[in-house]
Amino acid sequence: MIEQEIYKLLSGDTDITDLVSTRIYPWVREQADGLPAITYQMISNIYNADINGLNGFVEARVQINCFASTIIAAAQLANVVKNSIGSLKAGYIECSILEEMNDLPIIVPENEQMNVFAKTMDIYVLYKE
Repeated sequence: MIEQEIYKLLSGDTDITDLVSTRIYPWVREQADGLPAITYQMISNIYNADINGLNGFVEARVQINCFASTIIAAAQLANVVKNSIGSLKAGYIECSILEEMNDLPIIVPENEQMNVFAKTMDIYVLYKE
């Protein structure tokens, strides 16, 4: 499964794990585990075909979210992940490209200690099933 490959590649990059340790999660982060952390999820898959039918190539959009306690720390983590995107080529993955990056703050005005800052990235991944 492509999700396993994404996890393996993120968790196998020491530049990333030096910042987040093992806090890399599918879909939802474990809040009790602290920050910084990364989540990832599959947004969509487009199955490619040629004249003979499906050819085994899939174009996926994967979202990677980088969470931290400050916007600076979230941006630094996102930059490390962004720099690793080009190396997301292993196993099933043929290539990967960063398509978009945005801010994703979670602000709790009544309790600043609960504030979380995040950068969200949409990654285009071409992989072979």
